[in-house]
Amino acid sequence: MNPRQRRGVLLILVTVLGAVVTFVAMFSYVQSISSQVGPMTTVLKLSQQVNELKEVTAADVVTEQVPKRWVPDDAIHDVNDLKGKVAASTLQQGRCRRPACLQDPPQLAEGYREVSIMIDAETGVAGKVTRVPESTSSQRWRTPTPRRRRPRSLFRTRSSPRSV
Repeated sequence: MNPRQRRGVLLILVTVLGAVVTFVAMFSYVQSISSQVGPMTTVLKLSQQVNELKEVTAADVVTEQVPKRWVPDDAIHDVNDLKGKVAASTLQQGRCRRPACLQDPPQLAEGYREVSIMIDAETGVAGKVTRVPESTSSQRWRTPTPRRRRPRSLFRTRSSPRSV
């Protein structure tokens, strides 16, 4: 074996030794991090997408072990907490660990529609909200727009250019 080959083999051995040392260092670091995480707890997460206002059942969730320090205080831990709840919005797979993403089902009777109206202190509603039958609610309702007046000029302009 010539000196160049010996240097090459030595370089390969040093590289392998460095890789082993790096692996051992990373493994011990990960182990120390795992011990610092603390106790684990079980939380529920969605196993499939749930559409808005659809009931969330036990078949839609799976349990997951998560470090307790990373779980919110109001996280869902029990399948019984899901009974009678529907999705507040479309929930993606793997989401919904908190009860805020769930709500009670709507309490509207058949033929009624829920409407939200923004009201501020200056305008109020002052009798402007009335009950509209379901058959006419799909029609387009418009309030008559007041006629706009042309702004008056405070200064009169001449129709012919001024001679200089």
